[in-house]
Amino acid sequence: HNSIVDGEGLQEGVKCRAIYYGDGVYHSATLLRRARKGFLVAFEGYEGDKPQDTPVEELLFPGWTQCEALYYAENNIYQAFRGPKTSGGYIVGFAGFELDPLQDTKDKDIFLAKSRTARD
Repeated sequence: HNSIVDGEGLQEGVKCRAIYYGDGVYHSATLLRRARKGFLVAFEGYEGDKPQDTPVEELLFPGWTQCEALYYAENNIYQAFRGPKTSGGYIVGFAGFELDPLQDTKDKDIFLAKSRTARD
């Protein structure tokens, strides 16, 4: 298992993107500390809100690359973010399907845009 996916090696102060439960969309955030579900995260632009306990599978990290990928559940290609390498390809998170689990995606089913990376 890649360290980012299972939450090992993550620590306080790491920048990430996380699903903000107020709107169900990924926002820039910072890890505060381990919590019951995963990590407490503080969202940029929502400093007045209490930190949110967020499972690791709802976090994206720098180095995830913006791409399009085949979403196997629907056999359609969608905007996505390619994360850590797996034995068969890469972990992929799909834009608009943030509440679904991350998908272990074969390399041939991932289509990278030219030199774009995850950012706001």
